[in-house]
Amino acid sequence: MGVQAYIQAISNGRGMAKSNLYSVYFDGGSKIIQYLKSTTGGFGSLDKKVGGTISEVGERVLLFCDEVSLPGIQANTGTVVRHPGANPIYFPTNPIFTDLQLSFMCDAEMQALNMLTKWHKKIYNKVGRSYQVQYPEEFECDLIIEKNERTMTSEVGLTPVKYRVYKAWPYSIDAVPLSYGSSQLVKVTANFYYRDWDSTFTPITAIRSLI
Repeated sequence: MGVQAYIQAISNGRGMAKSNLYSVYFDGGSKIIQYLKSTTGGFGSLDKKVGGTISEVGERVLLFCDEVSLPGIQANTGTVVRHPGANPIYFPTNPIFTDLQLSFMCDAEMQALNMLTKWHKKIYNKVGRSYQVQYPEEFECDLIIEKNERTMTSEVGLTPVKYRVYKAWPYSIDAVPLSYGSSQLVKVTANFYYRDWDSTFTPITAIRSLI
């Protein structure tokens, strides 16, 4: 492929995707998001796509989500051996969804860690020295991840790819290291399980025709 053909292929594809243009937010209809919104110093806009003036704590938390992966999938397989000595034949049995990881930079109030901790604690109901696990609908939440592209007026004006992750919940929050020495930004990372995901792909030309 020559240079001109390569440039033409990029142009026909509306340019190249940039990894640092994305949005993350949560389904506001879930009980856990309603609970977080009602807590002291609540997270009032966790269900809104970040854009414009950042005023709500929840929107600031999502703005500081500095790393997320589009969910992956692989096939669980079985094998069949037709006769001794033959190579096995693999066949798919069911899909396996890979874990989802969200990483947040922390502001001085540690709001991202506060949100994740409150969410994880909601999974359990402590009775004396015992823990009772809540019903899934109390702590599961749909998570929306958008891969965005910029327009003349907005960094997230176009959304060619949108993922909806169903029934997600944080099964672990990584330890947050603190140490003397050179000053570094504090980050917190949470790992999520979920049940399924769907994706929607929209050509940029179709999006622009609606603007």
